[in-house]
Amino acid sequence: MPTYKCEKCNKVFNKKYNYRMHINRKTSCVTDINAIKNCTETAPKEQSLAKKPLVKKTLAKKPYICSKCGNDFTRKSSLNRHIKTNRCKPIIEEEENDNYDMIEKIALLEAKIEALSNSNNINQNSNITYNNTINNTQNNVNTINNVNLVNFGKEDLSFISNDALRWLMERGFKSVPKLIEFVHFNKSKPEYHNIYIPSITRPWVSIYDKHKWTFINKDDAVEQLMENKLDYLTKKFHIIKDDLKDSTKRKFNRFLDNSENTEVSKTIKDEIKLILYNGRSLAKRYKNIKK
Repeated sequence: MPTYKCEKCNKVFNKKYNYRMHINRKTSCVTDINAIKNCTETAPKEQSLAKKPLVKKTLAKKPYICSKCGNDFTRKSSLNRHIKTNRCKPIIEEEENDNYDMIEKIALLEAKIEALSNSNNINQNSNITYNNTINNTQNNVNTINNVNLVNFGKEDLSFISNDALRWLMERGFKSVPKLIEFVHFNKSKPEYHNIYIPSITRPWVSIYDKHKWTFINKDDAVEQLMENKLDYLTKKFHIIKDDLKDSTKRKFNRFLDNSENTEVSKTIKDEIKLILYNGRSLAKRYKNIKK
């Protein structure tokens, strides 16, 4: 696995996007004196150091992050009390689901309108209402035998609008799982129904690759999904951040700052596995497709 090293502070990263976030952060990292080549400066003598008053520095303690709602605490006991007393207030699921459904419906309508404009089989003299036409077109779009599945990892994400990106980034710690759900289990994009977990207890996932269904290691697939989608969101965040609300910036920045936290990473991966398992019925509809 390649590693990425900061030339300034000598810190080593296993993931490229974390390395980029490190070197582009607002507060520059501290230079490692040992990393400076051909330094001509001499260290101050012991006597001169003794004359200077010592400045007491207090290092900021690494906060304890609630993996469910993203709140941080300075003491572990506060985090435990927060969890045990059920004070955790995650994003309201009903509101979240409503917003997600609305975005998915918008994407579905866009796909159906595009299908209508490109269709050569529409009867121009028909008196069918607009809604009936939309429903008939949807049936044609979702015809299983006409779906051309895209190989896993080769999805074109250009269909994701800035409105959808703003909604996803507003989710903070849940942005990556929600993006995976929006891409791979979006009813308006059946060609991307190319991955699912057939059994929650088995160590593999089923993916569509090289024009056939195959099994790969579950943890490897989840790791790949998480890294790719996080990298995508990070790039888009820097492009549209001037158009984001301050609250959205804070939520997403806090997520990025803690994305390497072991507990946070594990929680996100667990959510991804549930999404891949709960959405299996959509992908399994195309199990017998051979292209």
